[in-house]
Order: sequence, then C-alpha cells, then structure tokens
Amino acid sequence: MLRLLSLLAILPLITFAQSKKTSSTKPLLIESITTDTIKGKFKQILFSYDANIRVVCITHKKLTINTGDNKKDKLVETITEKQVFDYQDESIQPFTRTIYSFGYGEKSKKWILGSIDQQYFLYKNEIRVGDSTSYFANVDELKDWNWKNTLPKNIIGRLEQKNSRIYHEIDLTKPYSSSNVYKNQFKLTAQSNIGYEAVEHHYGNRGRDDTYYTFSNFDSKLNPLKQLNIANTLNNEKISFYSSEEGNREISWYFINQNNILDYFVTVDEQSSDFNDIVHLTYSYNQFNQPVHVKVFIKHVWHNGGEIEKKFQKNFTFRYKK
Repeated sequence: MLRLLSLLAILPLITFAQSKKTSSTKPLLIESITTDTIKGKFKQILFSYDANIRVVCITHKKLTINTGDNKKDKLVETITEKQVFDYQDESIQPFTRTIYSFGYGEKSKKWILGSIDQQYFLYKNEIRVGDSTSYFANVDELKDWNWKNTLPKNIIGRLEQKNSRIYHEIDLTKPYSSSNVYKNQFKLTAQSNIGYEAVEHHYGNRGRDDTYYTFSNFDSKLNPLKQLNIANTLNNEKISFYSSEEGNREISWYFINQNNILDYFVTVDEQSSDFNDIVHLTYSYNQFNQPVHVKVFIKHVWHNGGEIEKKFQKNFTFRYKK
C-alpha cells in the first residue's frame, strides 16, 4: 500500500514532467481532476471526448485503496455521477444531456442508480436561453430499475445572459402551493470572470437556503474548462468536489471564467450553517499556463467574524490529454 500511496503523492510531478515533453503548440484538453488521498480514499472527475474533440461524458468517481490479506493493494472505483452529452450533426453545442446519479440505498443497502435527469438545452441565435428537464427517481431503490416506466417530473429552467450578468431560475412551485424556487445569478467582471455569485433556494413562506460567493482575485492564466466546447452552454455551472470535512461545502471551478480563482469568500445564511469560509488557492502550471497542481486553503469563521474555528488544506491534480 505504501508503494501505491507514494506513487499518488508524486502524481503532480509526473503530470508536469509529461506535459513538458509534448511538442504541441496548442493548449491541452483536460482529462481529469483528482483530489489528494486521505486515509486511502480520493475522488476523481474524468472528461471524455469524441473525434471532434467535443465533450461526450463527465464522470464523477469515488476511489478507495483496500489492502487485502495478501498485502496487495486493490483500487475500488465507485461511480457517483455520469453526465452524457449528445449533439446534432457537427454542432459544437450539445442539444441534450443525461445525468445519471448513483447512491447508496438505505432500503437496499446497495449502490444503485438513484435518479436520471434528461435535459434539453434551449437556444436562440445559438445562445442558450433555458432548459427543459424530465426527472426520474428510483424511489423504491430497485436494483434493476426500468426508469423508462417511471412517471417523470418535468422542470423548466430560464437562463438570461448579458455581458455583466448571468441569471438562471428553476421554479418548482406547484399550483396552489407555497413557492419553491431555485435562483442562481452571477455578476461578471470586465475580464469575463465571476465577481459575485448568489445561489438561492426559497421554499414555503419562510424557508431558505442561500449561499453567496465573492471572488476577489484571479490569476492571468488559462482556465482549462473555458476552452471546452460545452463552456458556453454550461456558463452557469461548475465542476465541484464536496467534502464532509468542510461541512459538505464545495470546492469548484467554473466553466465561464477566463482565468483561475485565487481568493474568494463564502457567506451562508444562518439557517444553513454557523460558518462562513475564506478560501485561497495556489497553482503550478504547465507550459501552456494551465493548472497542473492546486493547493486549496480553507478557513471556517463564525458568522459574527469571531475567532477562526477550523482550517483545512486540500490538494488537486489536473491531468491533460496528450
């Protein structure tokens, strides 16, 4: 096991060395983002492409290094989510996305396919203006679930885009019932980076679950997600890692940003959490000025700005296609 952990520890250095050998003059396409290994566990997000270098799949995995009785290490992979993109002819923008979400069933005590989102992107003059989604849930936690025989919940999303603002809203309010609305809005800087993001979920007469992000610094290097063909379609989305160590808070990289985030502050309403977060990121880069290794420093602080309660450090490795 020590041998495998040592290999994972030097993975960023191997990645950097390999990127130096390529003779290509174009930036490389991102292949994966991997967390550091803690107690034999780590997470990974993989990107797959077709012959036209369009993203066809994004796969989220949990990986565990198990040591057996024979002292040999075994790597166990569990897929937690898979996003599959489809295209019409030679279009570079996807017209559909199917999201398969997997989870551990409390009834079945097994990993199962928990839900499916079939999403259709709505465009006007090649600019996304909304989305239409059919959501299928495996409520009975069936191992051999035939989702096509399940009655879906239909969801409509509205997207507004301007040079300085992006707004996305999903209204799940049923007729004659209390409101249930998700809102996601961004304010953009002159450099086409996010300066501020508000994520708001308002439900019932008083219920809310709001998180606000203020971004103060970016580097001047290339954000590898921005160069992907799906970036303009997913300009209100991000690639996220969740960690229970940080109160299940997320560490994210956005598709819309031109550059890479260095500093941001997270404010959470007091109904959701007792803490706010201060986050600082540092990067090492390849010859194309793309991130290769990332260190993330996180501080939890009380809402009233009092004494720092907890500090964390996370590490990530970005790998690219040769």
